[in-house]
Amino acid sequence: RVQLKSCRIADSMPLQLRRGGVYNRRQYQLTDFDALMHLGRADDPNEILSLFVVPSSELFIREYMGQQRKSGNFGFYLPGAVPKSKRCKEAQAWQAEYFFDPKTLLHDRNEQERFTRILDRSRVMRERLTLKALDIF
Repeated sequence: RVQLKSCRIADSMPLQLRRGGVYNRRQYQLTDFDALMHLGRADDPNEILSLFVVPSSELFIREYMGQQRKSGNFGFYLPGAVPKSKRCKEAQAWQAEYFFDPKTLLHDRNEQERFTRILDRSRVMRERLTLKALDIF
């Protein structure tokens, strides 16, 4: 299960925008999806510049989901970008593992296999974290 989001490259992406709850919005939970797929685009909505595929377990562990979330907004940073704040630099560092160049992904078998591995790992990790949370109760 993949949650697909798209926005212009320079924008931050809200993760709490799910219908329901107070003011018709509620936070995403670990069980809502296996991976977040973010398409970064230029002003032309048909031109995809970047693709990030981030396991929900990664977002949960980094406190971008669930009740413990740090912030409702979450920015993606391209590998060549130069973020100014420490928090943004840290985000760019861990996000690098989940970045794909869409043009390369179409033609590179290694990138396609890496893409598949991340999606497979996303499902397994989400299931493990969910079971671990159930053990607490």
